[in-house]
Formats: sequence, structure tokens, C-alpha cells
Amino acid sequence: MPASTLLLGGLSGAIGCAYVPSTHKLVLVEYGPGHIDSIDLATNTKTTIGSGYTTPESIVVASNGDTAYITERTGDLVSVSLAAANRAGAHVIATGLNTPQQIALDEAHAQAYVVEYANPGRLLRIDLTSGTVHVVTGALQFAVGVAVTSDASAAYVSEQATGGGRIRKVALPGGAITNVTAGLTAPFFLTWVNASQQALFVPERDPANRISVVQTTGGAHVVAVSPTAARPSSVAMTSPGHLAICCDGELDTCSLIPPAPGTLFLGIGFVPFNGVTPAGLANTTALAGYFYQVSNVPFGGTLPLLIDHKDAFIAGARFYRVLVNGAPGLDVWTDLKLNPVTHVFDAVTMTPANIGAVPGFYPVRNPADVWLNANLGDLLSTTALPYAQATLQIEFVNAGGGLVTMSNIIKPLIDNAPCVATLSQPTLGTHTADPLCGFLPYTTINTDLVSIAYTATQPHNHGTYSFAVIKGAGIGGPMLQQSGNVPGPGTGSIALNTLMGTCTVAGCAASLYVAASAINGWDRQSQYDRSALEAFAVAKGP
Repeated sequence: MPASTLLLGGLSGAIGCAYVPSTHKLVLVEYGPGHIDSIDLATNTKTTIGSGYTTPESIVVASNGDTAYITERTGDLVSVSLAAANRAGAHVIATGLNTPQQIALDEAHAQAYVVEYANPGRLLRIDLTSGTVHVVTGALQFAVGVAVTSDASAAYVSEQATGGGRIRKVALPGGAITNVTAGLTAPFFLTWVNASQQALFVPERDPANRISVVQTTGGAHVVAVSPTAARPSSVAMTSPGHLAICCDGELDTCSLIPPAPGTLFLGIGFVPFNGVTPAGLANTTALAGYFYQVSNVPFGGTLPLLIDHKDAFIAGARFYRVLVNGAPGLDVWTDLKLNPVTHVFDAVTMTPANIGAVPGFYPVRNPADVWLNANLGDLLSTTALPYAQATLQIEFVNAGGGLVTMSNIIKPLIDNAPCVATLSQPTLGTHTADPLCGFLPYTTINTDLVSIAYTATQPHNHGTYSFAVIKGAGIGGPMLQQSGNVPGPGTGSIALNTLMGTCTVAGCAASLYVAASAINGWDRQSQYDRSALEAFAVAKGP
């Protein structure tokens, strides 16, 4: 796994940091002298832009790139413009906090979440406009870091608890607490790994001095960067795959190779990752000349997930696991590998294994080996998944289980709902065909309508239908035909004289086929199709 390297030295208690994309600069606080520093990442030079703070801990920057929010260990939450960042010009939002630590900003709702390093400690929600402090929970132990989901439904908190370092989840707004992982060494400030918010970077201080990754769904942490300089406190992603790490006396950097997230997750079957729309539908129509053409259809059944084994292997990955909505997939599947001795393909069953206590890992394929399906990474069963977009991502680790990289994310819309196809007995005026014998009587051949009500649906309208009525052997084609996207119109009608033609007695059949649109990336999932068929005879009645 990679180790961090020195980017800038001479700091005194660098703790919290924030990356400002608009200026490509990193701002950080120095605990000892009470400074705010701006680091120009193009030149790796430091400028002190603010002073006069008392033991600053955390800093976050609003989306405008200028407004910064800072906690001071002495109990204040303040805001300040980075253009005039001295403490004397700061606005005090809240005071009297008990050793406040990291800030998580909910800019959309003008709220800040702050944890306190105390036992018992609190998670606070602070109104940035009024300064009102709301206690979410008071049941924390020496909390240090906090990260809040983009929908403000949960906060993840790192604690240096008496029983050891841990991460816990706090439901918002209610405050119910659940365990995520334990066994960490002095965990500090938390940073989301990427926009999917399924994993967190967690600095672990001395004696560990490393950066780990924790999945929000739980399980053992995975070491991503080791070692770092002494006492790492916070992490910022300054560009894809590149971390800035605030340590006690220096600013470190580390490159995760390949970049995180990379494009190691190639696609689903014949559908490339860029053929999945933001709504999760497969659409390859923009790929002119490509042999596999589909347009805005969902996924279902068993999905063949394709990954770039070669580049993953070159990057140092030796195992991977498939994360489905953050949880590891545990599919058992089989592929064919060329036997270098017999020169024929042998069946090889892929069974997920544990690395330590972490489940769900498959081996990355050695580029020297020949597989019939070279990029196949999983045959993922989706039958237990609900109708929704599933978040799929591949986690790659080295031989010891250390994180190498997280792949790009693909979010297919999963639809395993079957279609519905029903036919009612045909009617003519006040008469309905006898369901046992199929006899439909008429009095006079005229323009009265022979009608058949039918149902052609799919719960999410992902399907097509075809309805037809034939007479005799169907010579000349269907007498009545309707087709299109579901739902169907519900009734098919034809004038009696058109149906009968020169016949006075006619044997007829009505058929309905409703085809599901869902694909698995290779084939349409016809197991979700439904059909109906009925015969009837039209003759003069009493």
C-alpha cells in the first residue's frame, strides 16, 4: 500500500483542513499558533491568512469558496471570510461548547453539525443564522470526527472511547445510535471517500499513524495509506486519487493508484459504464455502429459485471469485492480458464472468501492467465433487490487486504417485476362467448363490434405488448392487431362483417404477449414475459 510523503513542513499542530476547488488551494488550521493557512497546491507554498485564534480545531469552507467555519477548542464556533480571516473579524455563531471538534456543514439547510470531545459528549446541530444549538444526542464518548450524509439522514462519528477507537452512526434527526466498526487507534476527523458516501477516510493517530477506510455498512476497516507522518488528523481529496493529509508538524500527500474512483468497473454485459443513464437505464443508441443496441431499458436477472483485471493487477490489487448498496455481494459463479497443460478450458468456480474478518473477496486475475470471459468479475443476482437504482462499486485490495482503490460507480435501475397478460371472453352486443365451448352467437352479420378486453401491463411500464386475432389458419394475416409499449389500450374490437368476410361460421383465436424490457446486459429477461391465448367460434345463434 502507498505511504504518504512530505508536501510541506514547519507546521505546528495542523489539524483540520478543507480543499477549495475554485482556487486549487488547501486551507488548514494550526492549533499551536492559532493560524489559518492557505496552501497553494500549484507551488506548495504556505501563506498565513488569519491569526488570533485560540486552539482552532476544524475548518470547513462553504461552496462560495470564501466563507469558512472554524471551531476553537475553548468553546466557540465562528465564521470568517478567507479574504479577511483574522479572528478579530470573525463572527461568533455559538459559544459555550464543550471542547468542540470537527464540523460537518449542511449548507442547504444552513446548519452545522459539531461533536464534542467529552464523556459524555454531544453531537450538536447549530443553526448558522440564529446560532441556536440543538442537541442531537448526548451519549457519545470523546467524539472527534463527524461526517453527515448529503440528505442529512445520518451522521457518522469517530470516538476515542474508553474501550477503544470506533465509528458509530447517529440517525438524524432522532439521535438513535448504532455501531459501525471498532478496533481503531485514536481515530480523528472523517472525510467521505467519494460522492457515493459509502465509505470514509479515517486518520488513525500514533502509534498507528495511518489512514484507513471504513465502510458505512460496517465490517473491519481497511488500511489505505501507511505510514503517514506523526499524528495525522484530517484528509482532503485535492484531485481524483490524490490526498492531502494534515499531520502534527507537516502536510503530507499520497497518490492512490489508479485514481480513486477509476474506471476499473467497465460495464454490465454488453452495456459499458457510459451506456447507463443517470436514471439507471441501459442506452447504447449513442454508440453508432455498436452491435448491441438498446434504448432506455432497465436491468434485471443475473448481471455479468465486467472489470479491468489487468490494470487492477498492475496497480497492485490482488483481490476485489463487489459492493451492492454498500454491502458485499456473495455470489458463487463459474467461468472457464485455459489449462496451460491440457490446452482446454476448465471450469473454475468463484467463491467469495474472507480476508481477515472482511467477507466477499474474489481474486484479481493474473494477466498471464487466459479466461474465456477475460473481464468477468461477477454474476450478480438481483432477484432480491427492490425496484430502485442499485449502487454498484468494486473495492480493490492488495494481498494483505489493504485498500488499493475504489472503482467508478454504476447505478443500474433494477426491475425484476413480471408482466401481466389476461384475456377476457369476446363479446358481441349483449352476447359473451361461452367460456367452456367458446361459442359466440350472432343474429345478423353486420357492423356490430366483436370486442375482447385484455390486460397488458408491467408494474413500472417497462415492457411491450402484442395483441392479435386470427381466423382459421390465419391466411392473409391477423384480422385485428395491436402492439406498442405497455400499458395496452385494454380492448381490441373489430366489426363482425369484417371478421366474418364470406364465412358464416368462423373459428378464431386471440393471443396476447407481454414482453418485459429488462435486460441483464447480455439478453432480455424473458422469464418475466407473460402471455394469454383463447379460441372462440362465431356462428349464427338462436
